[in-house]
Amino acid sequence: MKNGLLSFDPAQTVRMSSREISILTDKQHAHVLRDIKTMTVDLYAGRLPSEREGRSRYIAENLSELFSAAAGLNKDDPILDHQSNQPVAGIHVVLDVRGYIAEILLDYEHTMILMSGYSTRLRQAVVKRWMELEQKTTSPALTTAEMIAAIANNAVKTERELAETKALALDSADRIAALETKLLPGATMHHSDCPADSEIKSRALRRKHKETGMSLAVCERIFDLYAENMWKGETCVNPNPAVPGHKPCRVYKIKEINAAFKHFLKYVKPVGNGYFTDKDIPTRFRVPCLERD
Repeated sequence: MKNGLLSFDPAQTVRMSSREISILTDKQHAHVLRDIKTMTVDLYAGRLPSEREGRSRYIAENLSELFSAAAGLNKDDPILDHQSNQPVAGIHVVLDVRGYIAEILLDYEHTMILMSGYSTRLRQAVVKRWMELEQKTTSPALTTAEMIAAIANNAVKTERELAETKALALDSADRIAALETKLLPGATMHHSDCPADSEIKSRALRRKHKETGMSLAVCERIFDLYAENMWKGETCVNPNPAVPGHKPCRVYKIKEINAAFKHFLKYVKPVGNGYFTDKDIPTRFRVPCLERD
């Protein structure tokens, strides 16, 4: 039993299948599975890039691997016993005989979290089905009005938390930009325009992202590893029109940037399925330029 509006937690007696959610919401089962996987990774995958570093894109690009790790799944395990391989309470993964995901069962809490991202009409369909499932148990059921109110409150809370997270990310980005646009100690030369043989950080990241195929988040981590050694004390007026006041920013020699990335990629280690690791990067990442080679 719980205090407040959500007065009872049916997680121990009632579960809802991803297939049932698919039918109720008129969504493809694969899309519902994708939504559940994304939710699970976002909640339980541990250390992930921040929103500023491209968290959503990173999750989307690595969803299967991140979900398998978060849910404790291993398709290569000869003993495909999903009953004993469920580290996330309330999220029950059912595997078929081949070891692939047949469906995912969610408890009340995770169903409500999932549905907070769906439309009101789709949430209502799931609420009605939950009422039917609860009537089959001995636990006291919430009224439809209470459930709809609970989902609405959860949706408002989720939106508020997302807004706060975005505000913090923007504030952090502004503070970082402000620091980077100052003439930092050690600057020895200032240019009105960026020299032809140099780049500011943001343009260097976009170029290396295009050249290597690595995500912008990974490119930024690599850049930051070498930034202090690459910078030769030169600055220029920030060419970004969004930065007012003709503030200076650091510039880096293109040859130094290329050498740094080349040095980093020389020591990455392949771990299979097109992924690589490095001691200075906390997660696995793809390097399409090495895959092409």
